Amino acid sequence: MFKLSLIIWIILSGTFAGIALLVVLATPSLEAQAWKLAPISIGIGVLLSLPFSWYVAKQILASQRAA
Repeated sequence: MFKLSLIIWIILSGTFAGIALLVVLATPSLEAQAWKLAPISIGIGVLLSLPFSWYVAKQILASQRAA
């Protein structure tokens, strides 16, 4: 399960980090602090993708066992 979770995490971490960065860049009130907030938001996006990748891997393995 760890290997599958790692592969999914690679994809989800880039997606979540990109979404978090877009939120910072698209919010006018955060635009002035974008250089400071960009790495923080990317880090938060990467960390948030960890439980999601574990959950998705668990669901994939459960659906394969049921079939």
